[in-house]
Amino acid sequence: LYNHEKQSIDFSYYYFESKRMSSDLDTWVSMEDKNRLSVWCAENKKAVFINDMQTEYVKYISNLDSYLGEGKLLLESLICLPLIVEKKFVGLISVQSPSKNAYTQNHLEILQTLASYIAIALDNARLYDNMEGEVNARTAEIEKQKIILEDKNLKITDSINYAQRIQQA
Repeated sequence: LYNHEKQSIDFSYYYFESKRMSSDLDTWVSMEDKNRLSVWCAENKKAVFINDMQTEYVKYISNLDSYLGEGKLLLESLICLPLIVEKKFVGLISVQSPSKNAYTQNHLEILQTLASYIAIALDNARLYDNMEGEVNARTAEIEKQKIILEDKNLKITDSINYAQRIQQA
């Protein structure tokens, strides 16, 4: 998910070897890190499709330093798709493999469809949160007005009762 305040991409919901990774880990990438495929995908709002990292990375980034671990490449194939809502980048979906030629055009098309559904779901969640916040704000305003009306009603009632006591006296 894109974090506008931090200018970063948060990968707190990622899986590695079919296991959900802990969100305690430092799982974000700064938008300043121009040698990250996820940053390229976010900035260009276009898919990254690589089946041979050694030769194809140059279409997107200038070096592979971010993808090296103990002197060897950590992945060979990758699909990275932006999640776009109303022309605005909200996040991305990415699949990666340590094997060359792991993905086909069919995989890309399936992920593009999934990315569309995810973007819509994220936007719906955002709208729901905004709506819920608006309802809470209006409820608080109504409660505040209710207290003011009750106070004014009490003062008017007290005033009427006082006037009645004066008339009776």
